[in-house]
Amino acid sequence: MRTHYLVLYDITESKRLQKIHKICKGFGRWIQYSVFSAELSALELEQFKRKLSRYVASEDQILFIRMSVVKTGEDPLENRVEWLGRKYATFRPESMII
Repeated sequence: MRTHYLVLYDITESKRLQKIHKICKGFGRWIQYSVFSAELSALELEQFKRKLSRYVASEDQILFIRMSVVKTGEDPLENRVEWLGRKYATFRPESMII
């Protein structure tokens, strides 16, 4: 079985960025600067993550968002986002201090 993912990254150093971009092009379709779409089996996802993890620093972030139907009232990203590097956190504008 294959699952559709959106893969997004935020990489802080240009050499790592180039390597990560090249790896992503090998697994998915480039949509925007740091956004890819990929249909992957579980094995392909693990291979993809393994290759990427060689270049991810602690200040970097790569998100893997499983695309699926969202039930009414459900957070559309809850339990669908996986990451490498910096921990994923939902942006909550109500908690901003200005």
